[in-house]
Amino acid sequence: MKTCFCWLLGALMPIAAAAQDTLFRFALVTDTHVGTQTGLDDLRRTIHDLNGQPDIGFVIFSGDVTEFGSDAELKTAKQTMDSLRKPWHVIPGNHDTKWSESGCNSFRTVFGDETFLFDHKGYRFIGTNSGPNMRMGPGQVPRENMVWLRKTLDRTPAKMPIVYINHYPLDEGLNNWLDVYAMLREKNVQVMLCGHGHANRIYTRTAIPNVMCRSNLRAKDSVGGYNLVTIRQDSILFAERRPAVQTLAAWHRMPMATGGADKFPTITDDLAKRVNDSFPNVRIKWQIQEDGDMGSAVAVADGKVIYTTTNGDIKAADLATGKIRWRFKAGGKIYSTPLVHAGRVIVPCSDGKVYCLQLSNGKRAWVRETGMAIVSSPARSGDLAIIAGSDGHCRAWNMQTGALAWDHPG
Repeated sequence: MKTCFCWLLGALMPIAAAAQDTLFRFALVTDTHVGTQTGLDDLRRTIHDLNGQPDIGFVIFSGDVTEFGSDAELKTAKQTMDSLRKPWHVIPGNHDTKWSESGCNSFRTVFGDETFLFDHKGYRFIGTNSGPNMRMGPGQVPRENMVWLRKTLDRTPAKMPIVYINHYPLDEGLNNWLDVYAMLREKNVQVMLCGHGHANRIYTRTAIPNVMCRSNLRAKDSVGGYNLVTIRQDSILFAERRPAVQTLAAWHRMPMATGGADKFPTITDDLAKRVNDSFPNVRIKWQIQEDGDMGSAVAVADGKVIYTTTNGDIKAADLATGKIRWRFKAGGKIYSTPLVHAGRVIVPCSDGKVYCLQLSNGKRAWVRETGMAIVSSPARSGDLAIIAGSDGHCRAWNMQTGALAWDHPG
């Protein structure tokens, strides 16, 4: 009896040691794709499963929450996720934005933000949006998110361990991945987590550990799944959880990274330099760095360069000096190229409005409401600005008066 007791005690010691070594555990749920055939049921099953696990401190949803990013899908997903009885945090993926009927505004409206930042037991968790700016565009961390990330990292103590979450992995699939990496390598980043590929996978494109986690969709299985991430004193463990079925053995274990600019090497890409060197007669006269992306062409008129940003800015810069002459703030992201004619600047916006400004000073001449997002650029015929909206209507407004000349539905 004594021998059996000692053997049992010896067998349990590694388990007890591992439990004592665990700092905390959280769940990474990704690619739920609400709107597909099983997406909503798979999400509901996972949330019910998570509610029954007291040792999970919080849950992270790392993008592609919905299939098409429609308003209805986003609201359904949010209502379902609100039944989770644990703290949770969410970022969008490409499916939440690239087909968006709201001009990519609704995710932020429904969920409150496109980024997250929180601390848990000495660790800092940072999540950014990485979906395309517009339909079928390349993956990228939006400029406004990059500005936010820079400020967030600057306020983070050098030795504080960081977990960075993004929907895309940190590689060439993200068109500004080198800029993201350049910022992250300065800090004590332990791991970068992502979804997008629907599989458990390790990426080695950068020195920062990059781990992709499986989709929550069941696919060809009877149930879907997610990952349990365990933070220990010396390592991070990843184990796949099949809701209400079982937790599989850990599929990946990684040691804690020491981090910092002296540990993570630089990665350079001289493509821009090679392109510029091939046109030696072209030189920068002036340049402007905005806090938002520019998703359209510019208009040049009256010695000014008129441009827009996804922060909702409409600006005019002096053509000779680059100095900002005037600015106007719209109510949503802008992807339209400004139309300039006869002293008027016409800019459709994803907030569903058409803005007409005075070219001389940027003051509002008139604004018209359509009710749904507009992401197309206007065309001109005489004094008419012709604009197609996502409500299925093509309308023509008189550029001087704002009077509706005609409205073609369907």
